[in-house]
Amino acid sequence: MSTFSVPIKRIRAIEAHPNADAIEFAVIDGYRSIVKKGEFAPGDLVAYIPESSLLPEELLKRLNLWDAEKGCGKLTGKEGNRVKAIKLRGELSQGICYLMPGDARHEGEDVSLLLGITKYEPPIPVSMAGEVFNAGQELTLHFDVENWKSPFPTSCRPVKRWFSPRNCTAPAPWWPCCLSRTRRKKPSARRRTS
Repeated sequence: MSTFSVPIKRIRAIEAHPNADAIEFAVIDGYRSIVKKGEFAPGDLVAYIPESSLLPEELLKRLNLWDAEKGCGKLTGKEGNRVKAIKLRGELSQGICYLMPGDARHEGEDVSLLLGITKYEPPIPVSMAGEVFNAGQELTLHFDVENWKSPFPTSCRPVKRWFSPRNCTAPAPWWPCCLSRTRRKKPSARRRTS
């Protein structure tokens, strides 16, 4: 089951951007987010806003991501308020770091309700009108798969192998750990006897 949250996270490291002087990377749980140089330091607690987040107008203005002339945000989507992974100067940025003002927050705390951030739900195409409907999260089961970079210790625990990789019909990237543990034997040269 997939969860959506805007957690308070600690910045693990700051990495230099190889193609820019004014920006750098903040590394949070394996994700790299591009930030202004000198704005954050390793160990800072920030609200990590992940991909597929919809930001309210007030937060876009606080982050300097609001275009007053156009009346919309500078991010993706029709209203310019959706966070998406992008490449800046050839390097991938996944999410936004936001330094929370005011009270001290605890690491792991979810601040999505406090900031007014919601998850992006794609609209139903007009060509499918009447055939399907978006029931929302209240009426449906959650079936998304967690991102492998998320800190869920149970998702990568060793499991008892109940099948042989030779009998597995799934493509190789589906289960890399079972395929990497098993070495294929080279076929022995068989002698033909006549």
